[in-house]
Amino acid sequence: MPYFFLSHAPDEDAIFVERFYQDLSAEIRKRAIVDPHVDVGYLDIAAREGAHWPADAKAALAGCQTFIALCSAKYFLTSSCGRAWGVFADRLRKLESAGGQQPPALVPVIWSSEGLPEDFLAEEDIRLARQHTPGDEDLRVLLRLRRHRQAYRAFVASLAHRVIQTARVHRLPPASELNVDTLENAFERRSRWLHGAQRPQRLHFIVCAGTRQQMASIRSDLQYYGSRSEDWSPFPEASPQPLAAHAGSIAARYLLRSVVVPVNGLEDQISAARARNEIVVLLVDAWAVRLRAVRDALMSMGRGDEGYVAVLVPHSPDDRETATHWEALHRQVLDALPHTSQHRDGFCWEALGSLTDFEARLGCAIVEAQQQIHRRGRAFRTPGGKPTSRPIIDGP
Repeated sequence: MPYFFLSHAPDEDAIFVERFYQDLSAEIRKRAIVDPHVDVGYLDIAAREGAHWPADAKAALAGCQTFIALCSAKYFLTSSCGRAWGVFADRLRKLESAGGQQPPALVPVIWSSEGLPEDFLAEEDIRLARQHTPGDEDLRVLLRLRRHRQAYRAFVASLAHRVIQTARVHRLPPASELNVDTLENAFERRSRWLHGAQRPQRLHFIVCAGTRQQMASIRSDLQYYGSRSEDWSPFPEASPQPLAAHAGSIAARYLLRSVVVPVNGLEDQISAARARNEIVVLLVDAWAVRLRAVRDALMSMGRGDEGYVAVLVPHSPDDRETATHWEALHRQVLDALPHTSQHRDGFCWEALGSLTDFEARLGCAIVEAQQQIHRRGRAFRTPGGKPTSRPIIDGP
């Protein structure tokens, strides 16, 4: 079983995260007298890849003796980080409920303090003990600047000592029947992120797709669909997870909390989001426009001023059935979105033929929407008008 599992936000100083992982592993091997070729830890790459968790990641998370979280605002906005945190926290709870003593094995380390919630350590019934850096400097700063090299080495040594001692004094039983991909994001359960009127800007992904059962009457190739419309996955070769889940990881890069909703009540959802200066992105399956409920919902959009809505219509280059019928499908999408495609503030990209293209276009849509909100949006105020000095970061 590995000594530690290193959890971090995706696309966040990956080179320095890798360096820290290697340095900590080397220090643990030296102190624990372990063969240099033996892996003593696991670097979480599932969050970075945006795909299903590989078997070795699940095994490491199920059996590791300590969980090190590189905390940042982006970390608490990342669903895969919340699921991994939740898995380890549940292991600690089960140990305590079985009569054991809960070890200080969930170890938060501040990677970046910028925008970090002040109460990020408030985890119910879990013993959290942050590992402090010298001078409480952000760990990424210690890694980046040469003048902090001595302080960085001292921190790595102290953390390695803690990891080894925790593993020797407390033996944490492994988890069984672990399915990280379907587990609840632990950060979404935190009450401080669910209550209160003032929240950061959110992004609403509205999935305009059908279920596998619904699409069976529309097209032949059903591999892209699931039991829910939100399960739509047009790029299974590149990212087997639902498109909306992958989009959520992209939103987290912009420090946006994202929610995924079906197409039902699209008009009301857009109005509610706009009232709070929040961004709306429609993920549209061109085939699903042939479903009456989806088409009617799209046709209803644009009757008002829907200036903050982005419409993305992706399809895989490996989807031969879509390629064969694309001209007709493309025309149907435009017919269902006459107001949006002509609106001076709307964004409508119809042909997104790869996952890379989708990621780039989504990033552009987010930036453009934020700029429009800044130029035209109303300032959102809490009931009673009480000002706050610092924003509170929402969970993913």
